[in-house]
Amino acid sequence: LKRCLDSVLQSTYRNLEIICVNDGSTDASLSILEQYQALDDRVVVIDQNNSGVSAARNTGMARATGDFISFVDSDDWVHPQMFEVLRNAMDEDVSMAVCGQKHVYQQEQIEQIDSVRQIQMRTYPSLREGYENTTIRYNTCARLYRTVMVIGMYFDNELSLGEDGMFNLMLADKPGKCIFVDKMLYFYFQRDTSAMHTASWERYAEMVEKYIQLAKKQNATL
Repeated sequence: LKRCLDSVLQSTYRNLEIICVNDGSTDASLSILEQYQALDDRVVVIDQNNSGVSAARNTGMARATGDFISFVDSDDWVHPQMFEVLRNAMDEDVSMAVCGQKHVYQQEQIEQIDSVRQIQMRTYPSLREGYENTTIRYNTCARLYRTVMVIGMYFDNELSLGEDGMFNLMLADKPGKCIFVDKMLYFYFQRDTSAMHTASWERYAEMVEKYIQLAKKQNATL
């Protein structure tokens, strides 16, 4: 958690509202969050009973006041220039900017980006085309959403696996362009005990059923 918070606080883009939702943790997480809140007034701590990752993200979105929203899982970390790069990519007609994410097993040396302008970017005329032509639809991290696009949207509290992909697919037909920044700026920490690595077949079946229901609903409206 400290590694995650340090990476966000060290961001070159300083105008951040850092909302930390403590979802009924049983370790020292709440104490750590309160320490960081006392040191930096950009940190906002919300403590709630354990309700799951979807509820935690929904709580954070409901509290957010900025023009853009980004999600960072508590065991991951970000490149110090990630928010700067993604924000610079958000022209008026862009609804979502996404960067590459790297699966890591330990903290690595991060390379400084000398020129943001030299980073390769690919623009898709719609979110759906961005989803269909890349792997960016599978999670909600490593990206910046325009807040007006996600107003009224919620993560499915009934899903404990794949809720992030479901959220993205529900956004597929929202207006606006999608930009993919071809640079690894988000570091996705791999743990053998994570939800993805320990999920039961029942949870996978539940996720697939939800995706099928969403696909049928979307096809019916085309």
